[in-house]
Amino acid sequence: MNLDKKIKITDYITLIALVLTLIAAVFAFYFKNQQAILLNAQRQQDLLEIAKANESSALARRDSEKAKKDAATAFEKAASSNEKAAKAELKSKELEMELLQLRLAVSDRFLPDFVKESLTNKLKYYQGIRVLIICNISNNTEPMNFSIELKNFLIGIGWNTEVKNNQNVMIPPPTGIKIYTNGETNLTIAKLIKEEFANINYPCDIIKTNDFNESILIQVNSK
Repeated sequence: MNLDKKIKITDYITLIALVLTLIAAVFAFYFKNQQAILLNAQRQQDLLEIAKANESSALARRDSEKAKKDAATAFEKAASSNEKAAKAELKSKELEMELLQLRLAVSDRFLPDFVKESLTNKLKYYQGIRVLIICNISNNTEPMNFSIELKNFLIGIGWNTEVKNNQNVMIPPPTGIKIYTNGETNLTIAKLIKEEFANINYPCDIIKTNDFNESILIQVNSK
């Protein structure tokens, strides 16, 4: 192969190499440009997502603050309602007690529920007690009605209780309640009963006697 032909082949190879290099350069530039476009688009997408996240976070914070304020307002209203309800209940109980005191003062004698409950708690430790209730009947049935209620209550706590009539002939008729008792245990019981009667302003006297044993005598006179 002569020199001219070798030179021509070399030139062709060089030209082909230049063309391939140019093609590779163009492809590399295109690929780099596309990659830059994709990266920029991804960056814009990321920035958009970050912005949305920040907006959502800010909205969540506003909602949280609003929820806290709403909760505080609701709690304040509930506290105010509870306070009003407590005051109303207290006022109702005060009125109820005033009505009870008025009833105790002007109506026939009776045993209110709170007295029954208190007496039950105090007297439940004493079992097998015998009680005789003497009812002094004067010009009305009030003493007998109270005697029967007292008897039923004492029977209810397990005591052996009976009522006897005693037609009063004294003028003026005796008033109040008298408890005749003998022995320390019966005296203690009589004091407990007197305490409860005092809470409802029912006059009651305790009289120690040796006339009888193992029983308590309660004399119910006119109011």
